[in-house]
Amino acid sequence: MFKGSLAIVSTALAAGVLVTAPLAVAKNGADDSPAQVAADDSTGRADGGATLSRGGGNDRDVRVSRRCSASSTAKLKLSPEDGRVEVEFEVDENRNGSRWGVTLTRNGTRILSRSAVTRAPSGSFEVRRVTDPGSPRTTVVATARRAATGETCRVTATL
Repeated sequence: MFKGSLAIVSTALAAGVLVTAPLAVAKNGADDSPAQVAADDSTGRADGGATLSRGGGNDRDVRVSRRCSASSTAKLKLSPEDGRVEVEFEVDENRNGSRWGVTLTRNGTRILSRSAVTRAPSGSFEVRRVTDPGSPRTTVVATARRAATGETCRVTATL
């Protein structure tokens, strides 16, 4: 029976008709959560052109990346920290000295409103805030607007 199977496979290979099905394998073993598996699909894209990822130093971290209205990019990271939530928002414009207005909201309530200036070496800025968690989930909306050009960045993440 092995010889017959080998002959069929050899014939199929010679004819170029052998098709293999993709094999689904968990990246971190059987303990991958559905969110990790969904974020690890071939596109890595979530709704609205955002890239969602989980993991890093803490498997509960949530990271969302998005292209802004022009050429800048924005990243929002939420991390549990001692019963609270650390919020990190970064905008990368690749230009030093640009002033942006930044607002962070947690579950609809403003938790930060200030200006930020892009700095060398990368032409980016980052704002950080540690806040109380929401009930039962924390949804953060980070918005940045550059008044000189009107470019806007808006990223939403839920922990």
